[in-house]
Amino acid sequence: MFDLAEESWRDQGREGKLRFVARLYYALGPKADRRGDYIRHSYSFLGPGADDMVRAVPPAPEAVANLIGGFGELGANEVVCWTTVAELEQLDRLAELHPWP
Repeated sequence: MFDLAEESWRDQGREGKLRFVARLYYALGPKADRRGDYIRHSYSFLGPGADDMVRAVPPAPEAVANLIGGFGELGANEVVCWTTVAELEQLDRLAELHPWP
């Protein structure tokens, strides 16, 4: 997908390098089972599609770390990690997963 975007960028005669930003929802720790509350509330207009989104939210640390790494391998310059459980401990748990600079 990034290759297609870069090709389109060049085809339009644009200069410079594109910046790719990926986003993922996550929930970690003992409250990860609440990950669906936020999604169902915010995306209720999707009906049953909101439940599909909930199933895509990784509750396991390894899955979140693999997604972050995978986006980097694909060429993402930045990965925005958005917790679905509104508690500061979620940020601490995320910070434990990755060797941040």
